[in-house]
Amino acid sequence: MRLLWILLCLLSTSLFAHSVEHSFKEGVMAVQLLLGSEPASFAPYTLYAPNASLPFQEGQSDKNGIVAFVPDRAGMWKLVATPGSNHGGHLFNISFEVDENHVMVWESAPLFTKYAQIISGISLIVGFFGLLLAWKARLHVKKERG
Repeated sequence: MRLLWILLCLLSTSLFAHSVEHSFKEGVMAVQLLLGSEPASFAPYTLYAPNASLPFQEGQSDKNGIVAFVPDRAGMWKLVATPGSNHGGHLFNISFEVDENHVMVWESAPLFTKYAQIISGISLIVGFFGLLLAWKARLHVKKERG
């Protein structure tokens, strides 16, 4: 019975973690917010212009997780969003450059965003073998006790 519960927990897709990511294309005035591979639909956000304390734009992303805007000045822009998930909100804090022609300049994604799947896969493998070794050690102790 215990093995059945363990298998059910491991096979449940809602238990697997997801990452918070963003993407945008050079020259396009839109940012797509992603929770793993799914769009962060209707996520509340605040957009700040360079050297401004008041928000430039506030609202919600669309159904596809896209925030669109038209910048009025060059400089470093900041987007703060809190898309929800089934266990609470996450925080996006994205900075990107807009040049003198009002074109968004490509900024590379954070290292964790680039390598999240690789890190997660390695963590799952290490965790699985850790559980396997602990289980084997427990069986060995039971055999010694008789």
